[in-house]
Amino acid sequence: MRFLRFTLLQSYFIFLKKHKSKALRIINLGIFLSVFAASSAFISFVIEQKISNKQTELINYQIDIRS
Repeated sequence: MRFLRFTLLQSYFIFLKKHKSKALRIINLGIFLSVFAASSAFISFVIEQKISNKQTELINYQIDIRS
């Protein structure tokens, strides 16, 4: 199993030597997409939390009005 991993790593390095600019472009795209996904998830979490707080305030206000 180690030999297989080592062989795959060597073939990847050979590929990088031949197609360095293409590989760097793919790696940069992957980094961009992961940062974009993380920031999008954080923004969604914050907005959903604010919506939840507003809903809780509205329900408490409606309960106060009825009583």
